[in-house]
Amino acid sequence: MSDPAAYLVRTARQLRVLNSPARMAVVEAMMGRGAIGTGAIGRDAGMSSETVRYHLDRLIAIGLVRDAGTRETGARPRRLYELVSERIELAPEGRGPAFRRELARGGRLMLNLAEREFEQSLSRPDGEAPLLSRSVGWLTPEQVAEVREAVQKLESVLRESRDRPREGLAPMSVTIVGAPLDP
Repeated sequence: MSDPAAYLVRTARQLRVLNSPARMAVVEAMMGRGAIGTGAIGRDAGMSSETVRYHLDRLIAIGLVRDAGTRETGARPRRLYELVSERIELAPEGRGPAFRRELARGGRLMLNLAEREFEQSLSRPDGEAPLLSRSVGWLTPEQVAEVREAVQKLESVLRESRDRPREGLAPMSVTIVGAPLDP
């Protein structure tokens, strides 16, 4: 069951836009921030305001980001943007060949990013070990629902952490792939 407040990805076009590491960095920089300007997004995402604006235009076109008005900052007003939802879900419909291709591409991009983050974590000066786990099991429908609930709880913990001041906290990336396998 999908979250009624979630942004639903229904088309291959939406997936193509989201399948950009730079655009996902923009989305992540906006999470938990409310209305925010391109300068603040750029600082967190590591890109210029012009580049942020380019990616925001694509995200606005698919309805994930909206114009949130302006803020007076002195010489000229600054345009603000906000996410329509902090939760992005795949809609149950819309699973044609183009959608599946984009979904597979997005999975590869996500796993490549997780690989880079994992490799970076191996050289942390504080010696904190990364987490790495893979398990395969035969689950009942009830157990599948239980796993989904556990993943949603983890996502909730991570989402709530974005609302806290970041001083003294360590960022953590979590990538989870749940893939039904052929028997």
